[in-house]
Amino acid sequence: MAISKIDIHTAADKITSEGGSPTLAAIRKAVGGGSFTTISEAMKEWKEEHQAQTTAAPLREAAPGSINDRLAVFGSEIWAVALDLANTRLQSEREALELVRQELEKTQAEAIDLADQLSVEIEQAQITIQQQQAALTKQAEETAKTNTNLESEKAARQTAEHKCELTNAAMVEVKSQIKELKADIKKIGSELSKSSKDLAISETKLSNALGIISERDALIIELKTQLEIMNDKNKQEPVV
Repeated sequence: MAISKIDIHTAADKITSEGGSPTLAAIRKAVGGGSFTTISEAMKEWKEEHQAQTTAAPLREAAPGSINDRLAVFGSEIWAVALDLANTRLQSEREALELVRQELEKTQAEAIDLADQLSVEIEQAQITIQQQQAALTKQAEETAKTNTNLESEKAARQTAEHKCELTNAAMVEVKSQIKELKADIKKIGSELSKSSKDLAISETKLSNALGIISERDALIIELKTQLEIMNDKNKQEPVV
């Protein structure tokens, strides 16, 4: 919302009526913002109007009665000279005040320009700060995300290391079992070798026994045959 000249003058009148000083900062606060340059131009007119209202008119008053009585002839002329001197002095003071006012206005204008420039710089600084804060917030979020990923990777690595330890332990166990199995196989091989030798001896003994049995059977058959022949002969021979 634009601040009008009337708003500025009204605010200045109110501040003055309340006994305050209508400075640029006070006016800006009263109207709720606005450029220092705009406020300064409006206040310049307001001050000129009030200065014209408060400026005293040249001294024009009658001489005191006592002077008229004592200075009948010269009194009016002396009083006129005194008034001229007073007016001359007053004019000199007004000119000096005008010079001071102009110098103050120049200084005030420079201060206003500086204030406007500072306001722009402050706004730009605020924008920069907001951008930096947003960047820092984003960086913090990315850092938190990275930390989360690192924690996940660390947990996964620890799990993998634990599995690797379990696998190594299992491999050691398997190697131990394989070693035991090899020993058992070697033992079984030795027992099998011994058993094979015993089996060969047994087979030899069995073969010998079978040979003896065969010879015995053959002898028995031969004996039976001879007995049968003898029996046949005995049956054929007459009894004496």
